[in-house]
Amino acid sequence: MTAITASVVVVMHDEAHQIERCLDAVLRQDMPAGSYEVIVADNASTDASAEIVRRSYPQVQLLALDANYGFAAGNNRAARRARGAWVVFLNADTEVEPDWLRQLLAAVAGDPQAVAAHAAQIYPWAQAAGEPTLMTSDLCRWGFVRYYPLRRTDAPFPTLFVSGATAMVRRDWLEEAGDAFDESFFIYAEDRDLGLRANAQGYHVLAVPAAVMRHYQRNTLANTRRAWRMARLVSRNGWRAYLKNMYLTEFLLYAPAVCLGSLLKPWEFPGSLPRRLAAGLGLFALTAAYLPAALWHHARHPQTRRRTLALRRRPWGWMLGQLLRLRGLDE
Repeated sequence: MTAITASVVVVMHDEAHQIERCLDAVLRQDMPAGSYEVIVADNASTDASAEIVRRSYPQVQLLALDANYGFAAGNNRAARRARGAWVVFLNADTEVEPDWLRQLLAAVAGDPQAVAAHAAQIYPWAQAAGEPTLMTSDLCRWGFVRYYPLRRTDAPFPTLFVSGATAMVRRDWLEEAGDAFDESFFIYAEDRDLGLRANAQGYHVLAVPAAVMRHYQRNTLANTRRAWRMARLVSRNGWRAYLKNMYLTEFLLYAPAVCLGSLLKPWEFPGSLPRRLAAGLGLFALTAAYLPAALWHHARHPQTRRRTLALRRRPWGWMLGQLLRLRGLDE
């Protein structure tokens, strides 16, 4: 009997329009039969998402949840069922290439310090002269997640960030360090917390250019209502992720960079100058407003931060130095 190497977890909520595209691609991986399993957690969808999985994909484990627990908690609940040595978290709005999983596993083979890896992504909104641009995600020195172009032939390289849309995490590390995602985040920036935690504990997070997927993520600036909700959660959770993983003086020294970065983030997406300026000013206001809220949150719930810092192996100043050495907008 073939040992299960990886457990692919897909969380969905009202994804009937795209879950088949996602699962068809996952089930076409060029891996030996039985070497990986697929678990779908349904966050109480109100459409036919769960029925589609139940009817059309009997080989997939369906975890039907009784409420919408969000990205973080939905993934955690499914991951607790995982039997693979690696747990791979995959967004429902993705389409992976046939060698995606094999390339991720090859990148971490033989590196006991690697506890997480993430694939390169192609976004519909990021096209150069009609050609798809392969990109990876990482933090920049201004505190937000940037999209960096790369080539499929590039070697795997370390990052501070791990993209939750396609994050592979070592299961025995999760058993030691706790759930992959902080459920108080609900959605957004929980993957930033995951990447920072792994790095702070002295482990490696790798970006894997040869592992490729299409991510049908929409341009954030194209929908004002959706952008507003996302901005609120990203602002709140971004502060929480940094404060949770940094010593207080490190955090306070880095906070001005994060505030400035909120003005710059909209330039990551296509859009008119007025729309980008409006988005930057709005994000800056939210970022400034959520800073005291993040400090208050961790003051009320000190045990979470205390536990995270207790596992940190990096000395004071290490994370601040790593963040400030990251690339900026002009690089």
